Amino acid sequence: MALLDLEGSKDYLQKSLEIGKQLWDGPQGTFSVNGREDECLSRLATNRAHLEKKGHYSSGMLYYEGEWYWGVDRLSLLEERLEALGVGQGSTL
Repeated sequence: MALLDLEGSKDYLQKSLEIGKQLWDGPQGTFSVNGREDECLSRLATNRAHLEKKGHYSSGMLYYEGEWYWGVDRLSLLEERLEALGVGQGSTL
């Protein structure tokens, strides 16, 4: 639910990294849906429909400007593309 609450925010990726770190480093069960199960399921269904509309059926993929990037071994291709566009030069995570 924490990631769903961040959808559309400018700092989504940074916050996602922070949440991921908390999930891996912290005690299990840190995050919950807190009685928002229906909202969570509805948003997940909406996101799934969006994926299918874009022509893909697998989660855990990045989509940028008409191209899918799947698997960590493909992220270097996205990085190269973004660097060629001058996006984020000189910055690191």
